Amino acid sequence: MNAVQLLEFLVSTPSVSGNEGKIAINLSGILSAEGFKIQREGNSIWFTLRKRARPHLLLLSHLDTVPPCAGWNSDPFKAHIEDSKLIGLGANDAKGSVAAMILTARELQHRDSEGSITLAFVADE
Repeated sequence: MNAVQLLEFLVSTPSVSGNEGKIAINLSGILSAEGFKIQREGNSIWFTLRKRARPHLLLLSHLDTVPPCAGWNSDPFKAHIEDSKLIGLGANDAKGSVAAMILTARELQHRDSEGSITLAFVADE
C-alpha cells in the first residue's frame, strides 16, 4: 500500500470520536501483516522499533475524527483527489500524520541504529 492508498484507506474507515473500533481492528491487521509487533489497549495501538534503552523517541497521533459537519460537497468518508489534494474527513487531522508515521516506520523497520522508536495511534484524542 503506497502513501495515497494508505491515506485513502484511513479516510474511508469512519472513526468519529468514541467509535474507533473498526479502524483499530483494520489498522492492527495491516500493521501486523507488515511485521510490526503491535500492542493494543481498547482502540489505541502502538508498537516499538528496535527495543533499546536510549535514546527512545515517541511519535503519537490520534485515530479519531470529529463528526462530519454541514458543507461537505461529497461523501466525507470517501477520499478523492481534488487539485492535487486528497480530500476526506480526517485527511489532514490527523490521518495524514498516521499515514506518514506508518510509512516512516516501514523505512526504519529494517535499519539498524541506536535507540528505539515507539509509534502510537490513540483513540479519543
